[in-house]
Amino acid sequence: GLRRAGAVSLAVAVAGWFGAALAAPAFRSDGPGVVVAALQPNVPLERRWDPANEQSIEDRVWRLSRRGADAGARWIVWPESALPRVLESDGGFRREVEAFTRERGVWLLFGSIGLGSGEDEYYNSVYEASPAGLLPWRYDKVHLVPFGEYVPLVGRVAALRALVREVGSFTPGTHVQPLPGPAGPVGVAVCYEVAYPSLYASEVVRGAAVLATITNDGWYGDSAAPRQHLALAILRAAEARRYLVRAANTGISAVIDPYGRVLTRLGVNREGLITAEVRPGADVTPAEAHSGAIRAGVVLAAAGVMILGAWRGYL
Repeated sequence: GLRRAGAVSLAVAVAGWFGAALAAPAFRSDGPGVVVAALQPNVPLERRWDPANEQSIEDRVWRLSRRGADAGARWIVWPESALPRVLESDGGFRREVEAFTRERGVWLLFGSIGLGSGEDEYYNSVYEASPAGLLPWRYDKVHLVPFGEYVPLVGRVAALRALVREVGSFTPGTHVQPLPGPAGPVGVAVCYEVAYPSLYASEVVRGAAVLATITNDGWYGDSAAPRQHLALAILRAAEARRYLVRAANTGISAVIDPYGRVLTRLGVNREGLITAEVRPGADVTPAEAHSGAIRAGVVLAAAGVMILGAWRGYL
């Protein structure tokens, strides 16, 4: 019946997707390894934007960053919105970032609110600072969370404009380009963007040698969502044959190897950091080079099973 046909369609889709990932060549690196430290400050949501907690949050994040550098990391990765400060309008924040990377000889990947050229134009952005200072590039999150980061149809439904004035709204990014990094160009995904295979595929085709995803999964509490979010990151790493660094404010932070194996992780609601060595990937896999065609093929195959089932009288 319908249940059987649906199960077969799902099996076809899953088999097609994993088949593309497994068909990827063995991992090949063309550069030296770099030790990365992914921070997990574990700041509860109810404390994050309270001005009374700003100093204690900053102290915690910088303390963990120093620990990472002391542990030998050349690349420090913060989770999404680790500090409640706006880099481009806060000269003190920029000076702190550049002083840390210069004095410690490290790279720092971090998120902040990016400013646009228009009034009320804001982005959920990711920046990279090197030992030479802040780099002049940023990644603006492309896939925004509906009703969390933007309100759909706001331009067409007048009643929604009042909601935007209350909750605010980000502008989606339009340019996908890896950021420079110590292990080669970095393909970046913010929060649930890791669910979109096309994003990392575009970045890998454009030269991304390693992947990073920064997130704040504190919204999900003690549900299964953080583990599901990690599972998506594991799949993305295997598809791309790239090391993937995941920094999550409340967990689960992890470093994943190019075969989808978790090298190290830090569980939910724990403060700390994790370190591991990552190496730049050299090859573009079929799953990344032909991402669009593979997705279309999987959808068509699943639809074909459903149509065949209906024609044969299984539905």
